[in-house]
Amino acid sequence: MNQPARPTITVNDAHNRKYDEYYRDPKQLQYAAVGLGALFVAVGAYFWWSTGKTAGGTMALIAFAAVGLVFMAIAVVIPKKVGSPQHIYDTYPLCPAVIVECHADDTVTIAGLVDAATDVAHGTPRIALATRTVRHLPGHQLQVGERVPVVAVPGRRAVLKNRDHWAEMTLMPIAWATPEHGVIRRCAGAISEAKWRKLKSSIRHYEDMKQHKETLRVL
Repeated sequence: MNQPARPTITVNDAHNRKYDEYYRDPKQLQYAAVGLGALFVAVGAYFWWSTGKTAGGTMALIAFAAVGLVFMAIAVVIPKKVGSPQHIYDTYPLCPAVIVECHADDTVTIAGLVDAATDVAHGTPRIALATRTVRHLPGHQLQVGERVPVVAVPGRRAVLKNRDHWAEMTLMPIAWATPEHGVIRRCAGAISEAKWRKLKSSIRHYEDMKQHKETLRVL
């Protein structure tokens, strides 16, 4: 039996803005960078004004304004670095994940089977278990064992050793992209049963990963 093709995932902007936790942290960093930039410019302007617009005050204004502009430049770069939600869902591989723990604060932890190789095209696959705790999984039953199709986004790379695989990968549920339950089901169906079985047999590593505060473990 042929494996179904990967469905097209069309990001619903309103739904994505409401649920996507991957973009929430960068947005907060962006707002913080703008705020810090404005603060440095304001402090520089205060020194310039309070010193009677002297040469020293002007130097302080230039120095503080330069730092402020750096923070504002960071705010501009952050969205470009992350990429758009549609780009993320179009680009990165579809992977199997399941809920492995439900927490008292209504969050759940999902664990996914990913290829953590830094050179997917030419390197050796580095199959790994990645975990992430999330607050929202619309369209899913919040119970252990629930299948959650995701895309896996590479994150931090190891600095000194194990550079053949990523040190961190972020799981992004398809449920954050679209409210259409049919798309979520088709994405789950497009993942081979062999991968779902491999994930199920790998879940045994989760408790040890949690104990050692790991979010990625190469199997």
